Amino acid sequence: MLNSFNRRLRPEVRRRARGAARRIGARPGFTLIELLVVVGIGTAVMALIAGAASKLRQGARGVACRSNLRGVALDFITFAEDLKQDRGERSNDLPGDARFYLLSFADKTYRVGDFYESSVRRARIEPSMEAIMCPSGPDSLTRLGAMPCDDGGIGPGENVSLAFNRRLYYQTVLINGNKRVAEAVLDSRLLGHSDVPLLFDVDGAGAIKRAVKPFFSAPPVEGWNDYYAQDKRFWFPAMRHGGKMNVVFVGGHVLSSADPLHEEGWDWTYQFTAFDKPKK
Repeated sequence: MLNSFNRRLRPEVRRRARGAARRIGARPGFTLIELLVVVGIGTAVMALIAGAASKLRQGARGVACRSNLRGVALDFITFAEDLKQDRGERSNDLPGDARFYLLSFADKTYRVGDFYESSVRRARIEPSMEAIMCPSGPDSLTRLGAMPCDDGGIGPGENVSLAFNRRLYYQTVLINGNKRVAEAVLDSRLLGHSDVPLLFDVDGAGAIKRAVKPFFSAPPVEGWNDYYAQDKRFWFPAMRHGGKMNVVFVGGHVLSSADPLHEEGWDWTYQFTAFDKPKK
């Protein structure tokens, strides 16, 4: 009797097992194509997020750079006005009056040369702490001591990211009918020319490749036949802010441009003279 019962039970068990197997096999799941689609969508979303984050970082660095430039320009204005107020005191390397060289202000900004502090000798310059470095440029510069910035006080030159207007440093003069350059002697009357570029983004590595020092730069200007139109090595701009270059002017305002030499009102050709008068 038991064997007969078992024989009747086995087919029923097998039928139920086959039914269960069919039900398990019929459960819905992800196909390979569906998985690839999900992975592709996830990758695209992550790429969009990464791109947006990169643009935000780039924008933040651009804002920081403009803020740094504005700070340097305000320091320059104060520097020139203080010399005027302190007339008669030894305020820089031209004692007895309010005249100064642009190199003196550059050294003051970098805290080298006559303005170096022994406590910071051979110290690494941090972009987040000093306005003379562009946050979007190279982040490694070293202050080397009491030498002027353009004579070994700052290095390496390839990592310099901002340069002063070279026409305010060395201006064109005629000597025996030939165009040469001589160091410009400035004073506070320069502040009356607010549209003269003072400091801007440059490519220090490009300057070194041209065998020039990267701390001062001047462009050849179309239709303006001075020394820098003949020697074009001194123009090495950096368009590192979304294809644009940041420029701060003597007046303290900051502008950005992808074509800085053709912007209306940007006075790249200006040279200071002893008979200079402010623009009205």
